Amino acid sequence: MTTAAARPDRKPPAAVFAGSYLFVGVAALALAGGIGALFAIPELGHYESERAADDAAGKLATTGLVLYAVLAVVFSFLCLLLAILDGRGRSAARVLTWVLGGLTVCFNGGLLIVGPYDSVPWYRNLTQLAAVATVLLAIGSATLLALPASHGYFRAMRAARRQRLLGAGPPSGYRPPGHPMPPPG
Repeated sequence: MTTAAARPDRKPPAAVFAGSYLFVGVAALALAGGIGALFAIPELGHYESERAADDAAGKLATTGLVLYAVLAVVFSFLCLLLAILDGRGRSAARVLTWVLGGLTVCFNGGLLIVGPYDSVPWYRNLTQLAAVATVLLAIGSATLLALPASHGYFRAMRAARRQRLLGAGPPSGYRPPGHPMPPPG
């Protein structure tokens, strides 16, 4: 007999559902920041080249923005993957969400303090707005995934997976191999 808490088909509680979706929001904002970085390349490259009176400075700024955009895409993929796994009750994903969320808060807090790319006003505004929203979403996601209701769900899902693995025997129509079959006739 299985309890309702240990059923593997149990839907996540609202806290897990909302926490997962908030982390999807973190992924979306990171992707928007990466796309914005690609659009800021011409303006920032030109500005840095003229400021330093050297084309190498513009190329360095361009390389930095392209690298940032690539990392934003990878980060978005990781956030999306963790959000999906959180929704499915994977405890390891919840812990990795907390770790990645903490790193996200630190990185975006640094962006707000340092204030890069002041030379391109629209990109500065985009970066600041996305950083504030990302910090709020990451903190909200981590908080919701740490609530007691979430903890109970992750524990129940882990128990259900363990029970399914331990209790899963051979398929119902399976016969163990016996001696070689006797010759026909």
